[in-house]
Amino acid sequence: MTPTESAGLALVVGVIASFVAAEGVKPAAFLRFQHKSDYVFLTMVIGHMLKTANDAPVRKVVPTLYWPIGMIMCGIAAFGGGFLAPLTVARCPAPLLEETMIWTCMFSWYVTYHMPVVSVKWAELAATWPVQKMLLVIFAVFRTHQQIGCIEIADAGAIDAQGAMNGPTPRFITTPYASMLICGFLGGCGGSFLPFDKGLSALGQGRNFPVTFSLFSTVYYIVATRMLGVEHLDAKMYMAFTRLLCELFPGPREMVFAPIRKTYKYVAMPDACMDKDGQLPK
Repeated sequence: MTPTESAGLALVVGVIASFVAAEGVKPAAFLRFQHKSDYVFLTMVIGHMLKTANDAPVRKVVPTLYWPIGMIMCGIAAFGGGFLAPLTVARCPAPLLEETMIWTCMFSWYVTYHMPVVSVKWAELAATWPVQKMLLVIFAVFRTHQQIGCIEIADAGAIDAQGAMNGPTPRFITTPYASMLICGFLGGCGGSFLPFDKGLSALGQGRNFPVTFSLFSTVYYIVATRMLGVEHLDAKMYMAFTRLLCELFPGPREMVFAPIRKTYKYVAMPDACMDKDGQLPK
């Protein structure tokens, strides 16, 4: 084991130990993102921001960009969907209500790309197996929390402060399923559509995991909580655990998703867009 790998393992052990010291061993509360400790909440937010700033698509373009643009690109990767979804139903985006997200995103961007000496060391540390897996765990839980927040804000957006329906009363469907589906989908992968010059290209990459999981997990959550009576926090926990497994084990994940992605063929829908070489996206 190299010194960098040893340092990465020590960091992971230290984070786990500090979480246990702050809140005890509570895996269910962790998956539900029910953190009573401000330290655990802040660490989770920073971990999520560091993960998104360090992702390959972001790292590929940000270092060469003018710094304000690079910082915005990191923000898009971190909570682009968290902005789009609430704005769709005329609600304030969560990062503007909880400014911790904005400042930690800026901090993570600077540490990842521009802090002298530290950025180089962090890149080496983040490439180690223990740190990669730790960031994936934090990302899976936090992104699920963000996605479900977008679903619930879409449902709440239909009701005003007095409990009355905003706008005209629906004739047939009183629960805003379409709004929840759109906002949940954007909450899970909305950053894929930003900047807006990308258009709808992310939808053409139908075999992209974030796009696929965002759609099917939103459907699952709506059906489980609105139709089957599953407790919201339990449904959130199952969804976070599923995303966590998918992030940690991409090989088996694709084996499971392959037959699901073929279901559109049964209703004669066209395949995902092909690239310039005529190949389907992986």
